Amino acid sequence: MQVVENVSEGLKRELDVVMSSDQLMSSFSSRLEEIRSKANLKGFRPGKVPASHIKSIYGKSILSEIIDAIVKEKIPDVISQRNERAVASPKITINDGSKEAMSLLLEGSEDLKLHLSYEVVPEVEIHPLDDLTIIREVCEIDEKSIDDHMLEIAENNRLFEPKEEASAVGDRVKMDYNLTLDGLIMNDYSKKDFQFILGSDEIFPGTSDAFIGIKSGENKEIEICFPDDYSVKDLAGKKAILNYSVKEVARSLPIVVNDDLAVRLGFKSEKDMRDQVSNQIRRKSEMIAQYKIKRQILDYLDNKYKFDVPESLVNNEYRNILQQVNAEINSSGQNVEDSDILKEEDLQDYMMLANRRVRSGMVLGKIGESQNIQVTEDEIKSALSQQLRSFPGREKQIIDYFQKTPNAINTLSAPIFEEKVINYILENVEIKDRKVTMSYLLSHPHELCDDTSQDESS
Repeated sequence: MQVVENVSEGLKRELDVVMSSDQLMSSFSSRLEEIRSKANLKGFRPGKVPASHIKSIYGKSILSEIIDAIVKEKIPDVISQRNERAVASPKITINDGSKEAMSLLLEGSEDLKLHLSYEVVPEVEIHPLDDLTIIREVCEIDEKSIDDHMLEIAENNRLFEPKEEASAVGDRVKMDYNLTLDGLIMNDYSKKDFQFILGSDEIFPGTSDAFIGIKSGENKEIEICFPDDYSVKDLAGKKAILNYSVKEVARSLPIVVNDDLAVRLGFKSEKDMRDQVSNQIRRKSEMIAQYKIKRQILDYLDNKYKFDVPESLVNNEYRNILQQVNAEINSSGQNVEDSDILKEEDLQDYMMLANRRVRSGMVLGKIGESQNIQVTEDEIKSALSQQLRSFPGREKQIIDYFQKTPNAINTLSAPIFEEKVINYILENVEIKDRKVTMSYLLSHPHELCDDTSQDESS
């Protein structure tokens, strides 16, 4: 076979792998004779079917079988002999890709030409880690943090009692309402038994003050002027009528943290609630501290390593990021297609993030490879078991997915591998513990404290 390089630009490659028609027909004839000798077709004695008849029936499938074997067995060798690793299976076009191509090959009038298009994995040279110092923020769980969190839970679960007096800030109001635009009721923006807290929640822009001083049983309508930049395009810049019927006005009862609150929320007692809140804060603080450590490592790698990354991987990661962002926007009750939430600069930032993730992933992969870091079968089984526990009742569906979807297991092994490489890096760099308050850690999940006076080498 002859290999001709057509494109070698950055990480992109295009090759033509050519097999002469004589070679192709030799392989075809051998396979045809093998089938003919065993063929048992109606009207012919076993093994006596004419080759021309076998070719007319099975010719295209035999040719496809031969080409598939070449692609499977020879193409990987072609790439490896060039000292290259393809990011993914090459995109392959047979001859000119036309419908007539197979017929011409069957006639033996053309050479087989496989056009390969692929990207190569870039070469990454690993640098020493001796200039990396990690700041690990540490703190003790103080009683005030627990008290504040207990009070926040109590506030979010406070009790109300109906009142006859007019509503005031802090009261809970329950109402039915519908929105009318140009004389038509907008069902998507109409609710029954809708509850909100005056002064904290807002149904539509500028409506908070309108509901102060209302009483249970009142039926009214107010005009709403939606701003031009309102997130819902159907309503932006328009005037609408909000018709509402007040079903209840209720005042907040005093907020008290006690056994009654704890039991109402499913705890055994106030002490049990406090212990679990303490554990929750501890887990959250550890998670934030670990996130900051990982962020420092990834920032370091991003600054240290500059090389081109495969466009296909970046595009895949970019799509994943957009999918996640869109899901978050939709879950907030907004529609991505009906809003201007995603600006052009946002999309550019997401593309930069995709580049960073792919590049850092390749560096971590190279570090792991150099240290022979591997994910064990037991670790994958443990990750799968954890996922099954997270979706009770869907165990069979999840197992079927991993069994039938190629490379799906990578979604389990990749995070494990990354964590093991991160741990290897931490074992081989200087770590300084920086004492911070619990309140700082919880309120600054993305920022390191810049007070170096509390640093201690670990």
